Amino acid sequence: MEIGISVNYNLLIVHRTNLRAEGLRELRGSYCREITDASLAHIVTHHSLLESIELGPDFCDGITSEAIVAIALGCPWLKKLRLSGVQNVNSTAISSLANNCPQLQDVAFVNCLIIDGAALGKLVSLRFLSVAGTANIDWNLAGYSWGNLRNIEGLDVSRTDAVLAIVRRLFKSLNSLKLLCAFNSPLIDVDADLHATANRLGIMMLGFFNDTFKDLSRMFPGTFSEWRNRLGKKDGNLDEFMSWVEWILSLALIHIAGWLNTDGFEEFRINQGVGLLLNLLQSSQEDVQEYAAIGLAAFMMVVDDVPMVNAILVDAVMIGGGVELLATSAIANLSVDLAFAKTVAGRGGITILASLTKSLNRWVATEAVGGLWNLSVLDEHKGAIGEAGAIKSLVDLTVKWSSD
Repeated sequence: MEIGISVNYNLLIVHRTNLRAEGLRELRGSYCREITDASLAHIVTHHSLLESIELGPDFCDGITSEAIVAIALGCPWLKKLRLSGVQNVNSTAISSLANNCPQLQDVAFVNCLIIDGAALGKLVSLRFLSVAGTANIDWNLAGYSWGNLRNIEGLDVSRTDAVLAIVRRLFKSLNSLKLLCAFNSPLIDVDADLHATANRLGIMMLGFFNDTFKDLSRMFPGTFSEWRNRLGKKDGNLDEFMSWVEWILSLALIHIAGWLNTDGFEEFRINQGVGLLLNLLQSSQEDVQEYAAIGLAAFMMVVDDVPMVNAILVDAVMIGGGVELLATSAIANLSVDLAFAKTVAGRGGITILASLTKSLNRWVATEAVGGLWNLSVLDEHKGAIGEAGAIKSLVDLTVKWSSD
């Protein structure tokens, strides 16, 4: 029996090394700006068993609808396709997916410039769909065609201009719909009547103006990790649903984190944002962990003339057991603040970071090195860093990645 292989590093490495991995089922790539239609077509042509392709969250500027057609023709077993920042996802590309990938369940075209929304209605096998951050969708056409998505359970229209009347129509026509994510979709997120309708129909609606934990607890009691422990092992479909919820939440929150000092969002950051991100840091999905760590670091920064840490949010993180969980980007960024640096060191942060420099995940290892560098500004930390073996780890890390 062939074993699926997951490639979780820069796709340029995959192409340049002329990878031939028999049984390759999962392909993830970041730093994808240089990936072109030709290079992606080369990869998928030689790996027809691929079931999952995820490129992002940075923009895939060199990928067009032609690459999506190549994916559809080359990967008939495809179940998940998530692309970020594609300029134009046209009807031909979507129709090719519909005609050639009958098992496709999860599609995300995130931060794309233009998507043929009406064509998405052809993907009748979908359980999950995200068009978050896409500016140009004809919602009238999309509203009618999406009524054909009879298997859809999760829909993410965050950061779009989704139309209220269209969403109401979808609520009525999509009996399988369990969750609508609409963070910063101004035409629907603030509508109290729509939230009431969603509650009445048993649909969870996630956005700024409701309690995310409360809404999710209607289906899953406790925290994200508790959901997985209690329910995910018993029901594969539910586990997939939970994983999708974690992913769309992490994606939404990392964008929200970029809106520092924006009026109206401070209450959300304090009351919900930190708690959600702390939970997402415990996800089994590496990309969710990374988004959560980056988002949490950004949530706690106040950027005026001089960057500084938001003391209220730092307290919230500490109460949530944050130092142990902030052992990646959050520590690396926040440790430039001397008060926070002392707290990190006092709660075992140096030991945690030193161990993480040995991580096989390049992102985690490099962020841990950045955190140690920041902590070393204080003389009292330098000896502890040396004792933790971090200097050797830094040298080893430099040698390990120098060939890339």
